Amino acid sequence: MAVSTNAELSAALSSAQGGERIELAGGEYGSLALRGLIFPSDVTIVSADPANPAIVSDLYVRDSSRVVFDGIRFDYTAASGAPRFDRPFAVTTSSFITIRNSIFDGSGDYGIGFGLDVDNSDNIVIENNELFNFWKAVRMMECANIIVSFNDIHTINGDMFNFVSVDGVLIEGNWLHDFKIDPTSGNHADMIQFWTVLDQMTSRNVIIRGNFLDAGTGDQTQSIFMGNSGTKNANFEQYAYRNILIEHNIVYNDHLHGISVGAADGLTIRNNTLLHDPHVDSFLGWPPEINMNDSSINVIINKNITKDVWNWDQMKNHPGWMVEDNLLLQYDPTLPDYYVGLFVNALAVGASLADLRAVSGGVIEAFDIGAEMTRSDMPMVVGPHAGDPDPVPDPAPDPDPVPDPDPVPDPVPPGISPEVQAALDGLQLQIAVTAGIAANTSGISSTAAAIWELQNRLNAFDTRVAIIEGKLTVVAAAWGN
Repeated sequence: MAVSTNAELSAALSSAQGGERIELAGGEYGSLALRGLIFPSDVTIVSADPANPAIVSDLYVRDSSRVVFDGIRFDYTAASGAPRFDRPFAVTTSSFITIRNSIFDGSGDYGIGFGLDVDNSDNIVIENNELFNFWKAVRMMECANIIVSFNDIHTINGDMFNFVSVDGVLIEGNWLHDFKIDPTSGNHADMIQFWTVLDQMTSRNVIIRGNFLDAGTGDQTQSIFMGNSGTKNANFEQYAYRNILIEHNIVYNDHLHGISVGAADGLTIRNNTLLHDPHVDSFLGWPPEINMNDSSINVIINKNITKDVWNWDQMKNHPGWMVEDNLLLQYDPTLPDYYVGLFVNALAVGASLADLRAVSGGVIEAFDIGAEMTRSDMPMVVGPHAGDPDPVPDPAPDPDPVPDPDPVPDPVPPGISPEVQAALDGLQLQIAVTAGIAANTSGISSTAAAIWELQNRLNAFDTRVAIIEGKLTVVAAAWGN
């Protein structure tokens, strides 16, 4: 069904029965309001030509169900004196609403208004979109069964993602980067923020996975922040978050609150990489860390890469918590495991995911820690269409066989080379060193001597030296923490 005007689109929606595909010619459609449109199957409103999209200046969806917007340009021009909390694109009391492959273009030198505001709705999908130049990019309040995935969010004045009283949320594969904050606004900006309201359900069943939270060359901000605001006089049952999983995210920012979660029942923070972006316009110089509330219960914090886990000495023995196998980075260049040496190019201006890859064969890959995107053998998947399947290439013809090259002999060391052996036994890393077997250009020497300098390079807390089977052995019983 092809339409080219707002009136034709309204008529097409009025006659739709479910399952229709309404193709919009390029051009201006002005304000679009959908009220009380409930379909048994998806009705798709799509730009006929992605290179020449339909442009909508305002969108209001209310009491509607099973509508898909695909490839639309939502272009907001703020009226003179418009409040910063203006809602040009809003969905309320609706279900099964999807917005994909679209652009939300804000207004002003510093963005105002919400890019998308959703409340009291369920089964909402926001995927493969670009949102920029708003006060807040996406806010969802009192919603359930939400997917926010593979979006590109940038040039925002306040929060990028804002969630209040939501149940069942997947936030995955998004690229959140390059804030532009009005220096006179006093904005307390967050990339992903959850907050609570007294007498409303606290958020629960949340997954934050595989996102790149990247300060870039914009302003520093908090990254993932889940506070218990508005519940000062409530009890734990009223304000605690429930069933929260935060995994495989890369945080590259300049603020202490890298991943910070208030009181929670059922919190897992695992395999995240938190690194300092030294190039943002900030006086703080705060490498991001992991912070928790000590009233939380059923907590797992493991296999993260971070400067610190808040109050580590106390938290590692907190009853009912498992905090282990986290790699604590050094930010002093004179110390072992200075973070710059563990990554490809961690000091690059506007560092990309490729710059933040772990050095191949290093400690990060050896112990399978940090976000998947950190490791050199894993794909980098964030932003629009990153989650799309790769095309299947045509099979290539078999090449002519290549003869095996002649073996290259191992080089003979010019001097004494003492033997080093390493083995991993559960959580025990055993490094055995001995000069009893050594070689030089004359062959095996049984009288060689060696001096070993032993350093605690893995931040181990139970490191000891022992004689095991006649060899001097360094044992790190629980590396990383």
